[in-house]
Amino acid sequence: MSLTLALSNAQSGLRAAQQQIATTSVNIANASTEGFVRKDVSLSSLVLGGVGSGVVSSQLRSPVDQQLVRDIRFQSALTAGAEVQAEALSRYSDQLGEPGEERSIPFLIEGLADGFRALFDAPASPSAQRGALNAANALVDGFGALQDTLNAERLTAEQSISFAVSEANERLGRIEDLNRDIRQAVALGEDASDLQDERDRQLDGLSSLMGVRSFTREDGEMVVLSREGVTLVDGRARQIDFTAVSAMPPNLVFGAGLSGLSVEGIDITPGGGDPTSIQSGRLAGLFALRDEVFPAFQAQLDGLASGVINSFQNADPSVPAGTPALFTDAGVAHDPTAFAVGLAGRIAVNGAQVDPAQGGVLSRLRDGVGAIVPGASGDSSQIANFLDGLTGTTSFPPGTGLPTSQTLLGFAAAMVDQQQTQRVAKERDAGSSAIVRDTLMNRLVNQTGVNVDDEAQRLLIIEQAFSANARIIATVQAMFDELNRIR
Repeated sequence: MSLTLALSNAQSGLRAAQQQIATTSVNIANASTEGFVRKDVSLSSLVLGGVGSGVVSSQLRSPVDQQLVRDIRFQSALTAGAEVQAEALSRYSDQLGEPGEERSIPFLIEGLADGFRALFDAPASPSAQRGALNAANALVDGFGALQDTLNAERLTAEQSISFAVSEANERLGRIEDLNRDIRQAVALGEDASDLQDERDRQLDGLSSLMGVRSFTREDGEMVVLSREGVTLVDGRARQIDFTAVSAMPPNLVFGAGLSGLSVEGIDITPGGGDPTSIQSGRLAGLFALRDEVFPAFQAQLDGLASGVINSFQNADPSVPAGTPALFTDAGVAHDPTAFAVGLAGRIAVNGAQVDPAQGGVLSRLRDGVGAIVPGASGDSSQIANFLDGLTGTTSFPPGTGLPTSQTLLGFAAAMVDQQQTQRVAKERDAGSSAIVRDTLMNRLVNQTGVNVDDEAQRLLIIEQAFSANARIIATVQAMFDELNRIR
């Protein structure tokens, strides 16, 4: 072996050591970077004309278990969908309360019954009459507060859908750009591992918004599809379309005022019933809240409001047919067989008849809301009718998921119990999904992540190789110097 060849070999060894040091430093710097895949340097002997001519080095990504990555992304979608529902249900439940809490509808119904019991014992007492009126107003306020919460949560879901769609489109566009850069790097034989890491991070973020799957072509380009098979990126990114509303009255539903999701004319609306409908991810959770969960709560709350209004209408013979009794549907009589959604936000006390501040007469709480003249001050018969309506069996509209015949308090307690149970179940789902996701992610990190201690050990080995090659160069240089001296 000539001195020139020895020098060339040592120089290639130094270059390889430099690349190893650079790669190891990148690994250590990104030890805590989410989604970073450990890099390694591949070394192979360079042989030219049958003679060893040094070493060739190239940077490589650690091998990634693609099935494990797919499982993580699917679990991330499930977790995100459950978490966004659990968060919204928790906020709603704060207003809903438990049956024994003062803000809860069951407590307010019981308070109204207590007000009429006190009035039954003292029918001539203005303070007892005022107490019954205050209890009725408190119940109406409780319905209104829950209605406002339902409207606000559905609007929050609508706005969150809009933000999520914008983020999804942004990530799809970024994947398109990265595909182009990776194709170019692969064609030029350049290292594309950092670009691939960034593309994987974008896909990971997208997978929390909606279930996705992907495959990579030989030229390095990634094709992205929804989990249900709709193409999202293939050469170019396809736009997800959604039109948000700025207000959310209870009568708005998907297909009648509310937009769905589509990709170039293909309907992917979660819960839409099409085979292409998104089934998982944050978007699926938000659509479930907007179009299923809270509308179901609305039906139950409206059903209870209907029962309250109807029970007082049926219990008050002083009120002519078609005339509102103690409670009204926005000031008019209530039809329990045909009322518009959102009754819980329209139920009101018939102040014009019973509230002195609105021209009403308090004693009508004793005599009947339709009483033209005051009755006997000690007569509690109509109050007994009101109490019978409050505590007896009442009819409720179908379609609430609750019995159509039971007491007001029983229906209210069942409603609260069912809605709180749904919150607990969704929180449990979110927790369970998160545990599975985190377990899978830890497994992936163990396979592809950075162990700083291992990297430090590698640095020692690289340092020894670097020193040995440098020593060869110094020795060859000394030998060249000696030859020059002899000449």
